[in-house]
Amino acid sequence: MISATCFALHLDEKTETPEQTRTIIRSGHYKRGVEDMERFLHELCEILQYVKTEIDVFQVEYGYDWFKNNKMFERLGIKLRKRKQQLKVATVTLRHADMLPFKFILPIMKPESLRKIKFKYFGGNGRIRFRANGRVQNYVSPQASAVSGLEQWRKADKLEIDDAYILESILLFRSFATACCCLYSVSAGDLIQLKESFIGDSTKNKFTIYYKVFPEEEYFVSTVGPWMVSKLNTMDVYYRTEIRDVVVMIRRLPRYGSLIFARINRSDVPLGSIVKY
Repeated sequence: MISATCFALHLDEKTETPEQTRTIIRSGHYKRGVEDMERFLHELCEILQYVKTEIDVFQVEYGYDWFKNNKMFERLGIKLRKRKQQLKVATVTLRHADMLPFKFILPIMKPESLRKIKFKYFGGNGRIRFRANGRVQNYVSPQASAVSGLEQWRKADKLEIDDAYILESILLFRSFATACCCLYSVSAGDLIQLKESFIGDSTKNKFTIYYKVFPEEEYFVSTVGPWMVSKLNTMDVYYRTEIRDVVVMIRRLPRYGSLIFARINRSDVPLGSIVKY
């Protein structure tokens, strides 16, 4: 018997007043394994068949590797696909040991309604592991490629990945306007492609990338520069876009192992900075 929450789901339904939401399911504590979870799924589907308005938050927590064999997420997807219409969901959040459940959860949601996708690592004991320097050391196997082709993934605006290094390319996330994620390794070639995407795509907003290793860092720095160094130990470079008053900023923060890509107003570029073509 597991003595802590094995599966929990949180739903907020939007009311007529946009600033307010009504919580229709907060969470569930299921300690007896498959039997209790089947009851939970039945009750969940009974509730959701009457939901017609937009769900503000669809959050699933499932942090125990022992339960992977019962195919809980697959059964959840099968049951909810029996609805006549897809769920209207604004934000979907998954707390789990890997990203694969998105493969079953996302298809039950209407692509045009989904605006934000969030993944937060939730391991076998429910705790996050950190090194002595405070950096996260959880690693998520390559699985984003299994869901990146879904229409819901491609149409969402914002992506957040917390508490885990993703072992995949940043290019799997470039359909998003805004993203914040940790990558185990970044490639200079991928980052240059991302730069071109920001220059040519007016829907792009901001990407914040944390990385553990950067094998081609010197090549990237020399190819993309020259860089403007500030007093805060940041290094910036700017590029023109098709919009005269908008530029792309790439910011390096070597001390923190991070990169920021953003479209900003030209008026925010420091005087004397070079804006490249």
